[in-house]
Amino acid sequence: MRANILLIDYEHRSVDRVRRALAETEHPLEIAGDLQKAVEICAHFEPRLVIITAELPGVSVDDAITQLRARAGLRATPFLIVMAGYHGTGSEDDAARLGAQDILPRPYSSEALVEKVERLVRLEVGGPAGQAIPPETLDALRRSVAGGGASLTSHDLFGDILSDVEGEEPEKGAPPAGAPPAPTPPAAAPKSSKRGVDEALAEALGAAAAKAPVPRKPSSAERDVDKMLSETLAGLDIQLAGAKAARRPRPEAPAAPASPPPAAPAPPPELGPMPELVEPFGEPRPAPPEAAEPVPPPAGSRFGQYVLEERVAKGGMAEVFRARMIGVEGFQKTVAIKRILADMAGNDEFVTMFIDEAKLAAQLKHPNIVDIYDLGKIDRSFYIAMEYVEGHDLRDVLARCRTAGVTVPVPLALHCAAQLASALDHAHNTRDFSNRDLGLVHRDV
Repeated sequence: MRANILLIDYEHRSVDRVRRALAETEHPLEIAGDLQKAVEICAHFEPRLVIITAELPGVSVDDAITQLRARAGLRATPFLIVMAGYHGTGSEDDAARLGAQDILPRPYSSEALVEKVERLVRLEVGGPAGQAIPPETLDALRRSVAGGGASLTSHDLFGDILSDVEGEEPEKGAPPAGAPPAPTPPAAAPKSSKRGVDEALAEALGAAAAKAPVPRKPSSAERDVDKMLSETLAGLDIQLAGAKAARRPRPEAPAAPASPPPAAPAPPPELGPMPELVEPFGEPRPAPPEAAEPVPPPAGSRFGQYVLEERVAKGGMAEVFRARMIGVEGFQKTVAIKRILADMAGNDEFVTMFIDEAKLAAQLKHPNIVDIYDLGKIDRSFYIAMEYVEGHDLRDVLARCRTAGVTVPVPLALHCAAQLASALDHAHNTRDFSNRDLGLVHRDV
């Protein structure tokens, strides 16, 4: 029995693992990296089963399933959730509370994936599959799969990579070594047989549309990371939120005192020695005015369609600003503007490197890599408009930890390392628009 399967995942390693596992089956497989792409695929490809990762950026898996059922017409399509750190014993009951039919714990064996796929493609899903999920049951499930607030183990974070390197697949159905005992699944919420699929979807989507746009509520795992970070930064004179906006400006050098005018112009010496090289060591001489650093543009300066608000970084070849993009009908968006310094604008070699950086980075789509919005040129200065991310500079945090004698907790260090490794893996495996290997290497890592 051939059955169309849609995989929604942005990680190349995870996608390749599913593709290899299903290679021996006859099921056609389509892959989408985000919800919008999945909706576009469903316009010409009717999936009999959807495999979706629980770690989609910017949206919870239950919200993603609800949106897909409404926008792509998948109200009777089974969903299989691939979830890291899941140790429950009732995967089907837990999946039902998320609007899906089953959960596959990560890491998994190829046999376990194929077994669930073959069962679900033959499953007839009724109306309750598309109904709204009660909030209390969702909160109970999130607490269950998060292990009651406990941190993910190293096996949860790196299990797939270890199994690939060692060439061994975990025993089907066996929990990883050292995993916490499986929590008792929460009691199932009573199902309503009176409300139909259309009514439930209309109510859920109508309530979401009526609310003002607010940031997504962090999951329990994210709250654990924030808590560890807050405890680590305690006493380092760093606040958790708005680090860039609250960054202290560097103290400016005192202005050089004005020297009294000479009584009469002195004739130049014949040998012309530099006075500062021959005078005895003593108090430092005032810096010459011609060596002063160019003053950054004042806040509110216009730069094309952008308003520069604050310079947040400056290097030897470029500077970065927090800025607002101004569009039609009052549209505004906070972005980061990286532009070449005026004295480097004539360096053809650097300008070429700058342009190549923007063109390559624009092809990367990952939650731990900033998005590139635009590459342009205003007057003689090339610039890159990119996503502006509020947060801390990890190098500065580590430096302050060393100064204060604070040790970064192992779970927090593992979390940071896992996020960095995930972004690097994406960059190393990305292909260009012609499906050719980009061959990217991050030379600063």
